[in-house]
Amino acid sequence: PQGLANLAWAFATVGEPSRSTSGGEAELFGLEFGRRCDAAADLFRREELTQLHVWCLWHSLECGQTEGMPSEGLRRRCHAEFTAQQGRPSRLQRHVGAALFRLVGSRPREEVTIPEGYSLDYLVEWRGARVAVEVDGPSHYAAASATASAAQHRAPSSATLLKRRQLRSFGWRLVSIPYFEWDQLHAAKGSTAELQRRYLAAALDEAVAETVVAGVSYMYECTRA
Repeated sequence: PQGLANLAWAFATVGEPSRSTSGGEAELFGLEFGRRCDAAADLFRREELTQLHVWCLWHSLECGQTEGMPSEGLRRRCHAEFTAQQGRPSRLQRHVGAALFRLVGSRPREEVTIPEGYSLDYLVEWRGARVAVEVDGPSHYAAASATASAAQHRAPSSATLLKRRQLRSFGWRLVSIPYFEWDQLHAAKGSTAELQRRYLAAALDEAVAETVVAGVSYMYECTRA
């Protein structure tokens, strides 16, 4: 089961096409893949179930494929485990939330779980559009050790990049706030509150200007026969 989950996670993270490009070769994630997952269903550990869940999102929603999906029962287990492992708000997230409140004039919704299982740090209404706001602390980056270089500290982890990509593919307008950019607002000259307001307003404006394509609900896929 670990090999199946690792393979699925690797392809979902990279975002490569799910079908082989070589004529006559068996599809890597064809019917046999789903059967193998179902056969090992009772052996998957929690982390492996979450890996398989993001693969299901990628395979069905990003690639538009239905063949090779695990059974509905296993997909629901994956979804439940993925949803249960979402984190708790950090101190940094609370600070950003307070700044969002001052900007939009109402308390933004916090820790919003969407049908696909992801949790949004904040959900705000901005210029008539809904925008997801993600506050990315040090754990969202590839290197969190004190000895890492500045460039390594600012390179998002594969899981962070995957979440950003999938949220946008589901039709979300997204603002990602790196911790180091937020920290720089405190070190800059001028009113910190005003700098935060300008930073968030510019980020939200940019998100609203993006062209998005609405995705299909993953829960709809889970209920298909």
